[in-house]
Amino acid sequence: MTPRLTPAEATYIRSEATKKAALLRTGAPVAVRILRRVVPLDSGCWAYDGRHGNGRPVITRGDGKGLSVYRELYQTFIERIPEGYEIHHTCLQRWCVNPTHLQPVPAAKHVHEYHDSFRCGKGHEYDYVSKAGKRICRICRRDRMRRQARPPISVLHQMGA
Repeated sequence: MTPRLTPAEATYIRSEATKKAALLRTGAPVAVRILRRVVPLDSGCWAYDGRHGNGRPVITRGDGKGLSVYRELYQTFIERIPEGYEIHHTCLQRWCVNPTHLQPVPAAKHVHEYHDSFRCGKGHEYDYVSKAGKRICRICRRDRMRRQARPPISVLHQMGA
């Protein structure tokens, strides 16, 4: 006859099994999975040879949520990022994941001091900062609003216009 487990023992065994299953699903802890895909460059920057979202390297956790690769490496190897701070790339390459090229700065200072002189993807200067602190190029925003308001030409031809 097998001995019966107490409820506390059963809960402990289930929680340990869940942890092991999560590790097996992902294959390794997040930092190890990231470092497998890091490519050191001559400039000292580290490129991440994996998924990118909005031009930034991202890795998926076991629960399907995306994590910022450079934030994860900074917090693993340097220190925890304080509340209300953002990561600034001292090398000015937002795809770089080298923790030594990263520094936490207050969010307001980050936008106003480090990125005011940057330009949008089309080369226009950012000329507006929203209430949320997001840099906006008014020229591109206006073009985007016009495209969204006007139906595509193929739709106009189908309507006989």
